Amino acid sequence: MAYKRQRAVCLVTLLLLAGLIAVLPLQAQTVTATITGQITDPSNAPVPGAKITATDTERGTTYNTSSNPDGRYTLSNVPVGTYNVKVENAGFQTATQSNLVLQLNFAHWLLNLTF
Repeated sequence: MAYKRQRAVCLVTLLLLAGLIAVLPLQAQTVTATITGQITDPSNAPVPGAKITATDTERGTTYNTSSNPDGRYTLSNVPVGTYNVKVENAGFQTATQSNLVLQLNFAHWLLNLTF
């Protein structure tokens, strides 16, 4: 009888440890978001090749990408925080969006800018 009880206690302990081990890596993951949008000119035509730079206002870290032929861009795996986003392209004035806040549980922040 004592053997069965000891075996049951060991099984429960192993299950609890397995559950704890499965949850621990989730706590270590970085919380990120995605900034996505489209760059257009005043006539609403897409602007390919525009340089998009998002700067974390607290850490100073920058994240860069360029718009595709449709003027669309995506900055993935950006840590949550507050960002200043700058768009540059030859022949256009620089467009900026200040204090863009990426919050926990925001999967995307759609940012469309027009030069």
